[in-house]
Amino acid sequence: MNIYSITLILLLIIFAIMAGYALPGELGFIAPLIIIFLAVMGTILASLAHSFEAYVYDFMREQFERAGIPLGRGSSRLVVLSIITVSMVALILIALFFASIISGLYAPQALVIPLSLSIIVIVTGVASTLILIVASPKLISSFRVTGALIELPFLIATFRVFSKTHLTLYDMFKLVESSVALKWWGGEVKAREAVAKARGVSLLTAISMLSEEHPSLEVRDFIRRVSIVGSYAGTVAGVVERLSQQVFERLKSRLETLTGYMYIAVGIILASLFLIPILAATLGPVIGIKPPMVVYVTAATAAPIFLFSYMLSASLYPSGFMLNPPGALKTLYALTAIGILSVLAYMSYTAIKGAPANPLMPGAVIIALLIPLLFLTLSYDARVSAYDRLVKIVADSTEMASTTGENLISVMRRTARGDRRVQRLISDIEKAVVEDSYRVKLVSQAPNMLYASFIENLIYSLRIGAPMPVFYELSSVYESLNETLKRHKSTMRGVELTIALIIGAIVLFTVIMTRILGGMAEQISKAAPGTMPPLLGAFKITVTPETSYAIAIAMIIIAIVVGSIVEKSKNGTITTSARTILLYTIIATTGFITIMLP
Repeated sequence: MNIYSITLILLLIIFAIMAGYALPGELGFIAPLIIIFLAVMGTILASLAHSFEAYVYDFMREQFERAGIPLGRGSSRLVVLSIITVSMVALILIALFFASIISGLYAPQALVIPLSLSIIVIVTGVASTLILIVASPKLISSFRVTGALIELPFLIATFRVFSKTHLTLYDMFKLVESSVALKWWGGEVKAREAVAKARGVSLLTAISMLSEEHPSLEVRDFIRRVSIVGSYAGTVAGVVERLSQQVFERLKSRLETLTGYMYIAVGIILASLFLIPILAATLGPVIGIKPPMVVYVTAATAAPIFLFSYMLSASLYPSGFMLNPPGALKTLYALTAIGILSVLAYMSYTAIKGAPANPLMPGAVIIALLIPLLFLTLSYDARVSAYDRLVKIVADSTEMASTTGENLISVMRRTARGDRRVQRLISDIEKAVVEDSYRVKLVSQAPNMLYASFIENLIYSLRIGAPMPVFYELSSVYESLNETLKRHKSTMRGVELTIALIIGAIVLFTVIMTRILGGMAEQISKAAPGTMPPLLGAFKITVTPETSYAIAIAMIIIAIVVGSIVEKSKNGTITTSARTILLYTIIATTGFITIMLP
């Protein structure tokens, strides 16, 4: 008995049990007839299933081969089983519909729902099947391309370092296979090893097939050039050095493009968002804007701007440079974000109800929520900076060790004297050279792929007793990458400071305008009662707490949005954005303290 017949029998048994216990007595009498009908239809479906499976398999295999993905026989069988199940469920609903009409148990109008359900089941089932057949290879292909391209710069860096050793191309791919930093490429090499065993070819031959099968043109070009040069010249040093220069230049270009776009994006954010509270502060009382509208318009404007800027930053920021904070920092950030959103929701609710509290209290609560996150972020930043110093220490120690002939680890210890974090890293590296479990742990704890790849390649180099030229190459490659990242972060710190100055200037402008216009209105009112111009007469921002409260909410929303985007563009994550959000919130709150002062 084949799997399709078993599936049909199981579906009929389930329906029989449901008919016996769930259906009314009148309908239960004709349930056997329905079962016979379903059995006949199921037999027809089962007889067509095998030929249909062959057609589905050929069609899916063609789609998957275009995406460079092997297809197992079980995939087409799963699709056919899904179609049979959907068809049988739809037939059961239709059979119940007509059986109910024949038995007179329900009026036809009352059976529109099961008939509609059967149509929905058929439509959604067919649509899901088409998506599974046509879209799944493209989706899998996109994931495969993304993972390969994210790690490609560091794969090339690994090949560039170890091309200076006695290792063959096969040995290098075996190192990649066991890599913790290059998880995607490690899985790719393991998959190629399975292909090699299935087809009876060598691992290098199976890997060279990627030059024709992989969906990414960059990966195809890399594999093709490395395979050809490695098989003929015996070394890939020249080709990977040229490739690394091209790839590293693209990384640098992406970061520069991101910085340029962020200036434009942040300018748009500031112009769009700060225009709302400024107009509310200066013209709101004149044109009759209700205070809750300030909150509505700010939130409605901030949401799409935040999403657009976030996606822009995520698409341009190299994934290998993105920080991956520990779970404790992510958890605290999530709790802080929930707390801040709760405060903003409460402030918005009170603004809508027309019973605003002192806006300084919620602002103080938000600042208090950010302080624990700030301390944890600063601690994490100190840990990240230790990896930066480690790259420099390895470079300097390599120079010294090549001159004195001392052990590299000993020189590194002496160079890092007084730096406890780096000393601890060096001790862990020394243990990882001997015990592979330490390597896995140490590389997994690295803050991003750049430092993870550096530490892993350093451990491998020490483990195989590589000559000094290898450590020169290691230092040169990763110092260049690290300098590119540092330059970008320095530029983004300049953007952060520029935004702080702009926010301060805008807040100062708002304060001055309220003071000047409010003061003018008060002086004219005292000097010549009844002669005040209507424009100044309507300006009562200094005595309208509802408007001040709404503007305070708007400014806090702006501080959170702008601070998050700046941090995302600087470190590739918003989890460490406590400092920027806190800075902008304090500036905005200070401005409103000034407004509220008598």
